Amino acid sequence: MASSSSDTLMFLMLLGAPIVFMVWTYAWVSKADIVEGQIVGVEEKTDKRGRKRYRPQVVYEINGERLEFTSRLKTDTPEFGVGERVKVIVSRDREYVATVIDLAERYILPIMIVVVLLVCQVLSLIYQHQEMIFSLIHPQLV
Repeated sequence: MASSSSDTLMFLMLLGAPIVFMVWTYAWVSKADIVEGQIVGVEEKTDKRGRKRYRPQVVYEINGERLEFTSRLKTDTPEFGVGERVKVIVSRDREYVATVIDLAERYILPIMIVVVLLVCQVLSLIYQHQEMIFSLIHPQLV
């Protein structure tokens, strides 16, 4: 029985991390200013494995000040074209740290982790209680 409770505790800890990240991101975005920016370039670098990685360079204006930044998000293919208009999140409590808004990029990994963990947990429960489940579906299968 102790193994089952430790498995459940481990599952909850694994499930908690992506959920906490999503809640933190939502709270951060909710408190930030959202302004329109424009892609002015795409930085191309080669990583240690020899793969080309791309990061958009964005210019935006806030409080009458024109600022530029290069996104921390690196992709295998250029996701944005020069001249493309994008939304930018500008943190109020940091000195204009900004990032290009792409909710799928921000939320897809934590959502995928949550879904995979839930599927694994359901499959584990089915496996652990298969006799009871089969007896409910069809008593003669047990």
